[in-house]
Amino acid sequence: MSSSPRIPESDPYAVLGVTPDMPFIEVRAVHRRLVRELHPDVNPSARERFDAVQAAFELLRARHTPIKKGVADQTPAAGPTRQEPQVAPAEPAPSDAKQEPRVEAASRGRQPAADQRPSTEASGVKSALDITVIPGRERLLVQPRAQMLYVLLDLNLSEEVGSSTQPLNLSLVLDHSSSMQRDDKLQKLKEAVARIIDMMSPLDNLSIVTFGDRSTVLLPSSPLGTKRAAKEALDAIRCRGGTEISTGLRAGLQELQTHSTSLISQMIVLTDGQTYGDESICLELATQAGERQVQITALGLGDDWNNVLLDELAARTGGQADYVQNAEQLGRVFEDQLRTLQLTALRNMQMTVNPDPSCRLLRATWVSPGIKVLPVPSETPPAAQPVHLELGRISTDREYRLLLEFVIAPHAAGPLNVGDIVFSYDVPSMGRESEMCSSTVTTTFVDKWDSEPPVNTRVHDALRKITAHRLQEQALQAIQEGQNQKGTASLRTAAQHLEAAGSPELAKLARDEADRVERHGQALAGNMKRIIYGTRSLA
Repeated sequence: MSSSPRIPESDPYAVLGVTPDMPFIEVRAVHRRLVRELHPDVNPSARERFDAVQAAFELLRARHTPIKKGVADQTPAAGPTRQEPQVAPAEPAPSDAKQEPRVEAASRGRQPAADQRPSTEASGVKSALDITVIPGRERLLVQPRAQMLYVLLDLNLSEEVGSSTQPLNLSLVLDHSSSMQRDDKLQKLKEAVARIIDMMSPLDNLSIVTFGDRSTVLLPSSPLGTKRAAKEALDAIRCRGGTEISTGLRAGLQELQTHSTSLISQMIVLTDGQTYGDESICLELATQAGERQVQITALGLGDDWNNVLLDELAARTGGQADYVQNAEQLGRVFEDQLRTLQLTALRNMQMTVNPDPSCRLLRATWVSPGIKVLPVPSETPPAAQPVHLELGRISTDREYRLLLEFVIAPHAAGPLNVGDIVFSYDVPSMGRESEMCSSTVTTTFVDKWDSEPPVNTRVHDALRKITAHRLQEQALQAIQEGQNQKGTASLRTAAQHLEAAGSPELAKLARDEADRVERHGQALAGNMKRIIYGTRSLA
């Protein structure tokens, strides 16, 4: 094994392609990108460059230790320790093939030899993440045409991993426009926020921003302490004005920047109305938030809000949008959001899929905790080019499953390594950064079936739910474009999948809206939102 390259003191900035005046948080972001691109599991020929990048980053990090310390050093000794619930991983079907993940703590200097893949035993580090690879079929039939392989990834935390004890960095960005006066919405919102303030630690940082046609910072970002100031800020909320979401986003982002970006930073945005004329500004601010590791949860209350905009706001930060049907649900929704945030176990999670030249990753979709499509490039990349996807955070209170869909070119009988999958993430509770573990997707081609292998039921169920989700999205788009016949057909097919997936209420709602479109030419906005977000939350 070759020794790590020596980096002259004046050289690390050039190795990483950064400048000495660049903030260290941006240097770290550059380092993460390079690690994903150059890691030996992804790019074996870049081993020497990978080692040089690692050595340069370690040198710069040592220079910045007064600013960037280990996770354990950032948490006061007297700080509260959050209890994580015991979540049993889903029991795999008998045909599931669990592959032992390979693990490497990249930032800890454990680099394997170029001809050796890191393993749990070899690195001396137990992976924080257990990966179960579940193919839809164990074998594929030799055919003259390309075919699909569906693969479900079960992601489970190892027993040693707990939730982060770092203080939270939370900003609540709340709509106080005139429409919030109706149906007691403002009072219910105040009660919901007061409840999560009670759930938070005195060490957590909280800011409260309200917006109508302009924003007001009711509570500047600071540790909660006795919580009295936070609750007094709620009493000051009054309804007035129109709705311009961008004003609230900008103010909330500025408040979150007050505290260290190494904390778990989250913005929860709530609106009950349409924003007008500032949509592009909203999306630009969301992009900035994602670059600063701020995740946005966008909540739409009632029926009159732009779900396309809120979905995109959240997606640009690795967050999620959700539908709150009425103000009575606000307390539960806010509590669920805070609890998941408190139980964060892995951060800055990324997945790299390195396919065989004969294979292409067509789609990647979160199945659990909610259906969420990941942005796989639509254009066919050059052969064997890796696909990098941002996954965000993992918490101890939820189950996480991904469905990968591969297109595989015709292949002769025999085994095929479909592709390597590499996960990179931080483990705050263990003070580990850029830990990596990997697994391999394989299949075997046969000339004929001895007995046709069954389709794995868990993969089949996941695909059915994802199909229902795609169909209702296609239906909504077709109806909005005036293609009612196409839209109603998609809705009725989605209803069939929802019925089979165990959601008869959603199935009936989809059929009812298809009938409504045929009779009246349009669907009810509220019912379509119930279908869209209900389908996403299928477990």
